[in-house]
Amino acid sequence: MASSERDDDQDEGEQDEGLSLPDGGAVSQAEGASPEEEPKPKLSLQVDVQERSTCERHITVTVSREDIDRYLEKEFSELMSTAQVPGFRHGHVPRRLVEMRFRKDVGERVKSALLMDSVAQVSEEQEFAAIGEPDFDVDAIELPDEGPMTYEFNLEVRPDFDLPQWKGLLIERPVHEFTDKDVDLALKDLLARSGKLVPHDGPAEAGDYVSTGLTFTYGGNVLSGSEEELIRIRPVLTFRDGRIEGFDELMKGVRAGETRVGEARLSADAPNAALRGQAVTATFEVREVKKLELPEITPQLLSDLGNFESEADLRDAVRDSLGRRLEY
Repeated sequence: MASSERDDDQDEGEQDEGLSLPDGGAVSQAEGASPEEEPKPKLSLQVDVQERSTCERHITVTVSREDIDRYLEKEFSELMSTAQVPGFRHGHVPRRLVEMRFRKDVGERVKSALLMDSVAQVSEEQEFAAIGEPDFDVDAIELPDEGPMTYEFNLEVRPDFDLPQWKGLLIERPVHEFTDKDVDLALKDLLARSGKLVPHDGPAEAGDYVSTGLTFTYGGNVLSGSEEELIRIRPVLTFRDGRIEGFDELMKGVRAGETRVGEARLSADAPNAALRGQAVTATFEVREVKKLELPEITPQLLSDLGNFESEADLRDAVRDSLGRRLEY
């Protein structure tokens, strides 16, 4: 359980719909033809889609032997003019020798091309509203010497449901008048990016940092631990597979050399299936308390932050930024 904290102010980006995989292979153009690219022949695919949940599909794709041979033929034909083998003139290496010598490299290229082209075709034909990339291990997929190539992958998709009548609905638009206190807090967060941590001999407060040893146990058994973690004291401490609520209260007033024990609740998708949703014991052996020292607002800092002429200009920019975020 490695410690990881989120930035509460970070905007969530939008994800593209559909499988955005590049179209592989080369397109031939007949002599004297128009410069427009000719469409590539479609692959002869067998596709089986299983709905494992509202948002997950398990897809099995089988690529025909004819398509595999067609891609191999194209690769080897292009390679014949450039293949270099000791004892033969450039471009005059026997086809059979080229196939034997470069079979592995050509096979990897063909496998990659078939994967990209087949996934793109499946995406187009099935009309998936995908919100993630296909989950498969390329190295585990083999291009067979005989017969078709089959591979499987999981895909996260948008749930399919009937939209209610939304036209004409009224919504409340959030309105807020930003005060000087709001600007002070936002400016403090901005300056914190240029701040530095300094040791503190007194008790810790919310927002301070603790350098601490950390051990997770369950039923008297050690699950994981770390000799030293630098952790900010905030209401909720989140980990990759769990969280501690009320972390600021747990660490309130802690000093270097003290130990605090709390409860961490593991998530429903924790790696250890037997412990999913369970409460485990988290022991913090605090080595040092640190405070974040904000930098002085100097002409140089104003320049670094955006060529501001004065602190008042900087505060105005922070206020405008808060307004834009609310508008967004």
